Amino acid sequence: MRIKATTHSPKKIAYKDASGMWHEDRFRPLVEAGINLFLNLLLVRYIGLYGIVLSTILSMLAVAPWLIHNLFRVIFDKSCVRPFLKRLGYYVFVSAVAVVISYSICTCIHLPLVYTVLIRLVVCMICTNLVLFAFYFKLPEFRQCLILLDRMTNGKIGIFHRLRMNDNGE
Repeated sequence: MRIKATTHSPKKIAYKDASGMWHEDRFRPLVEAGINLFLNLLLVRYIGLYGIVLSTILSMLAVAPWLIHNLFRVIFDKSCVRPFLKRLGYYVFVSAVAVVISYSICTCIHLPLVYTVLIRLVVCMICTNLVLFAFYFKLPEFRQCLILLDRMTNGKIGIFHRLRMNDNGE
């Protein structure tokens, strides 16, 4: 029987799988599954279904340093660990800001249930995207994504085409 664990981000798993890093990482999925099972049994009594979701998140976070350590020990240069962790911390900070702003706005909305859910959905989509845009628009990755989107649409979106032209020095 073959079981493939896909509990971490697809990018990390893709790097791990593409490099053939199975031997160094062979016990991580088992440890993660054990932690998940233990926390499931412990938390389901007290929190219910939310305990199962929380235990999955906690087990993924518990073994994430193991995966990062293996990636930078086997595949990537060790000198890249600090910039990677710095950028990861930045992403976590931006996500936390988006959550706090969206949550604080959504808790002020009290209407009939259907309207509350719909309005909170719109608020979360708009607030989260505004926060992400405000923090990410100056990053080089954001520009690269816009250029890629322009290529995918064959230059049909004018703003992206101008960005691509400026990037080529024209």
